Amino acid sequence: MRTKIFTFLIFSILAIGTISAQSLMYLNISADGGFVTNSVEDRKFGIGGSAAFFLQDNLIAKTDRHFWTITARAFNNPIRDGKFITSVLNKKADAFNYLGLLAGYRIATGDMQNGFYLEPRVGIHIPATRKPGLLFSPTVGYATHGFQLGAFGDFGFTNKNLVIGKQNFITIGVSLGYNFNL
Repeated sequence: MRTKIFTFLIFSILAIGTISAQSLMYLNISADGGFVTNSVEDRKFGIGGSAAFFLQDNLIAKTDRHFWTITARAFNNPIRDGKFITSVLNKKADAFNYLGLLAGYRIATGDMQNGFYLEPRVGIHIPATRKPGLLFSPTVGYATHGFQLGAFGDFGFTNKNLVIGKQNFITIGVSLGYNFNL
């Protein structure tokens, strides 16, 4: 059911963008790093990456400072003897890996290439156990000349215990990326 709702949201956002005339579109690629703060395991540094598609909001705000967003984030947080590369989906309990698929709305003080921004996002997370759950992932940051530095929080909720020893997780981190004008 959640997958159907998320798919509906994605197609709705894309349909709105195609109906509106002269939309600005961007692609953001970023490297992410942070910690799972509520793990009962050791708290090693985790790394990942994000790819986000931004479409100017011509329906509600009608300005070049507001964007509908679709984001995919992959994150790997090694635990115990896990390593960054070899622990990705290796069927061992040596890392907490997840994929996040998010829809959001970015509000910026300037255009997409320059200024502060706030972006609430919601979607699903798919951990290595393949038991999806709800993901809330707000981000805040600053962009200058297309480069973007931000802070994020991934708050994941599920009804099954994860490898970190809990049903829910909190990942706090930073991201560094670049916005490509499409």
